Order: sequence, then C-alpha cells, then structure tokens
Amino acid sequence: ALLREWGGLVIFDADDGLLIGPRAQVLQAVSFLALDLDYRCGLKLNINKSQCYRPRRRLKTGQRAADFASYMEPHVHSLGPADDANRGLVVSGIPIGGQAFVAQHLDKKVNKAVEGINTLIESLRFCSLQGLFALLYYCCLPLLQYEMSCLPPSATEEATTRLDTAIRRMAVSATGIEGLWTHNIGEDNNDDDTASITSDRIALPKRMRGCGIRPQADTRYAAFVGGMLQCLPNLLTHKDVNGDSVPGILRDAFATDLFG
Repeated sequence: ALLREWGGLVIFDADDGLLIGPRAQVLQAVSFLALDLDYRCGLKLNINKSQCYRPRRRLKTGQRAADFASYMEPHVHSLGPADDANRGLVVSGIPIGGQAFVAQHLDKKVNKAVEGINTLIESLRFCSLQGLFALLYYCCLPLLQYEMSCLPPSATEEATTRLDTAIRRMAVSATGIEGLWTHNIGEDNNDDDTASITSDRIALPKRMRGCGIRPQADTRYAAFVGGMLQCLPNLLTHKDVNGDSVPGILRDAFATDLFG
C-alpha cells in the first residue's frame, strides 16, 4: 500500500522479491518488510544478497529511511549512462539492461563456474572418474540453463562458449576421450571422422546410447524458445484447465499492442 500510493509495486517470486518506487518509500517499505518477516515467520532478510538500484549516486538525507538505509548503503548501485556496464539491474537472477551490464553479469557467473570446474577436476580425476562425470552431467552442464531460457541467444553466446570449454576439459578428464566438440554437432569433419562420430555420439541423449553432453552454445536457441513458451502465455489473459479466465500479467491494451 505504501508504494502503491506513489505508483510503485511489489513483486515476489518465491523468496525473491522486487520493490519498485521512489527511493525513500522503497527503503521504508523494505524496512517494514524485514521487520514483518522477522515477526511473523522468524525469517531474516539477507542484507548481503539485497541490492538497491537508483539513478543517482547520492540519496538525499531527508529521503532516507534512517533505520535501514545505513545497512543498504554498501549494496546500492547507481545506474550509469546507456553505454555503461552499470546500466541495468538484476531481477530474479536475470540481468536486465545494457549489453555491457548483461555481459558483465554473465562473465562473473562463468568465472565462478570455471573455477569450480577446475577444482572438481583436480580433486576427483585421480580418485573417482565416475563421480567426476556425475558432477559434470548433473551439476555443471545446467549452470547456465536458467540464463539461456531467459536471455536471447545473442546475449549468451560468449558465456556458453566459455562454459563449453571448461565442460569439454572436464569431460575429457572424466572419460579419457580426446577431441570432443572439435566441430559443430551434426556436421562432417573430413579431417577426423572418428572425432566427428565420437562428438555426435557424446551429444546424443542417453536413450539413444549417448552421454547427453551437448554444447550449451548449441542448445541456447532451443532453451530461449522454451523459456518464452513458458512465460508468454502468462502475460496474456488466458483460460486454465477448468476453463476459467485467468487475468494476464500485462494489461490487455498493452498486451494487444505488443502481441497483436
């Protein structure tokens, strides 16, 4: 209600929330929310995972919610010019903003992923190749699937290519098979037919006697299409399984202009 009076809103996806509105009112609302969650549920707001985005670098003293702003100040980010890597914000784990901002966010995640993959290789390659392969398939391969389903393929190309390089290294360590993904899946490699066959076989699903390890740079297109098919219907007014009308997230007039 506090933010609605100022044209703002509050959106929650499970435990991930987004508050939009004037800076002072947002800080006040977050402060109230933190106290209410503690009182009602015994839950503590994780300040280290809370981010505040604003168009200017300084909050005016008179606009601060004094009891809370001092905690949030280290986590406040300024939105810079359109060509600045600061131009954007993260919503439900997805970077939204300028190309540099999105690329920077993905780069940080891939750096962390590559570091973890290298640690796994060094820790397991001499004691448990089976464990290394299981971690590759179930933990490392899906690391960017969420971003791939929410961001256009052009935004995830570099990140998925870097992750593929690390995954290839992990797969070679776990299987001892050299020459993985040395060509595009499904294309002939006249220089090495064995490498072509092996790469294609590795990329096949298990039901087709493959390993299910496909380059993420190849699957990012299908992932994005799948993500859009999941979310777009919810933006429009639609009917549920019982035939009842469910209001869409977007206003009908705006949805009509957007989708026709």
